[in-house]
Amino acid sequence: MDTDTPRPALRTPEAVLTDFHWRGITVTGWCRANGFSRHVVNSVLHRYTPGLRGEAHRAAVALGIKAAPEQAVAGGTNE
Repeated sequence: MDTDTPRPALRTPEAVLTDFHWRGITVTGWCRANGFSRHVVNSVLHRYTPGLRGEAHRAAVALGIKAAPEQAVAGGTNE
Protein backbone atom coordinates (compact mmCIF):
# COMPACT_ATOMS: atom_id res chain seq x y z
CA MET A 1 0.00 0.00 0.00
CA ASP A 2 1.27 3.47 -0.87
CA THR A 3 1.62 5.32 2.45
CA ASP A 4 1.91 8.72 0.72
CA THR A 5 -1.61 8.53 -0.71
CA PRO A 6 -4.11 10.25 1.59
CA ARG A 7 -7.20 8.24 2.43
CA PRO A 8 -10.57 9.92 2.08
CA ALA A 9 -12.21 10.84 5.38
CA LEU A 10 -14.99 8.50 6.38
CA ARG A 11 -18.44 9.95 7.02
CA THR A 12 -21.01 9.11 9.65
CA PRO A 13 -24.46 7.94 8.60
CA GLU A 14 -25.82 11.22 9.98
CA ALA A 15 -23.42 13.19 7.76
CA VAL A 16 -24.54 11.20 4.71
CA LEU A 17 -28.21 11.92 5.48
CA THR A 18 -27.45 15.62 6.00
CA ASP A 19 -25.57 15.71 2.69
CA PHE A 20 -28.53 14.07 0.94
CA HIS A 21 -30.86 16.65 2.50
CA TRP A 22 -28.77 19.63 1.39
CA ARG A 23 -28.32 18.24 -2.12
CA GLY A 24 -32.00 17.36 -2.50
CA ILE A 25 -31.24 13.66 -2.94
CA THR A 26 -33.59 11.01 -1.62
CA VAL A 27 -32.31 7.70 -0.32
CA THR A 28 -34.48 5.96 -2.91
CA GLY A 29 -33.05 8.12 -5.70
CA TRP A 30 -29.48 7.45 -4.57
CA CYS A 31 -30.23 3.73 -4.43
CA ARG A 32 -31.65 3.70 -7.96
CA ALA A 33 -28.67 5.65 -9.31
CA ASN A 34 -26.16 3.37 -7.58
CA GLY A 35 -27.86 -0.02 -7.87
CA PHE A 36 -28.56 -0.74 -4.19
CA SER A 37 -31.63 -1.96 -2.35
CA ARG A 38 -33.38 0.86 -0.48
CA HIS A 39 -33.95 -1.45 2.48
CA VAL A 40 -30.26 -2.33 2.77
CA VAL A 41 -29.15 1.32 2.49
CA ASN A 42 -31.70 2.45 5.08
CA SER A 43 -30.50 -0.30 7.40
CA VAL A 44 -26.92 0.92 7.06
CA LEU A 45 -27.86 4.61 7.43
CA HIS A 46 -29.97 4.00 10.52
CA ARG A 47 -27.35 1.64 12.03
CA TYR A 48 -29.56 -1.45 12.05
CA THR A 49 -26.94 -3.24 9.94
CA PRO A 50 -23.21 -2.66 10.51
CA GLY A 51 -22.33 -3.38 6.88
CA LEU A 52 -19.83 -6.13 7.55
CA ARG A 53 -20.37 -8.15 4.38
CA GLY A 54 -22.34 -8.47 1.19
CA GLU A 55 -24.56 -5.72 -0.19
CA ALA A 56 -24.60 -3.85 3.14
CA HIS A 57 -20.79 -3.64 3.08
CA ARG A 58 -20.76 -2.48 -0.55
CA ALA A 59 -23.40 0.16 0.26
CA ALA A 60 -21.46 1.41 3.30
CA VAL A 61 -18.33 1.77 1.15
CA ALA A 62 -20.27 3.57 -1.62
CA LEU A 63 -21.80 5.94 0.94
CA GLY A 64 -18.36 6.71 2.38
CA ILE A 65 -19.17 5.23 5.79
CA LYS A 66 -16.54 2.49 5.51
CA ALA A 67 -13.22 2.40 3.73
CA ALA A 68 -12.88 0.23 0.67
CA PRO A 69 -10.83 -2.93 1.37
CA GLU A 70 -7.88 -1.54 -0.59
CA GLN A 71 -7.94 1.59 1.62
CA ALA A 72 -8.17 -0.22 4.95
CA VAL A 73 -5.18 -0.10 7.25
CA ALA A 74 -3.75 -3.47 8.21
CA GLY A 75 -4.59 -4.18 11.83
CA GLY A 76 -6.96 -1.21 12.07
CA THR A 77 -10.71 -1.13 12.38
CA ASN A 78 -12.78 -0.67 9.25
CA GLU A 79 -16.09 0.06 10.94
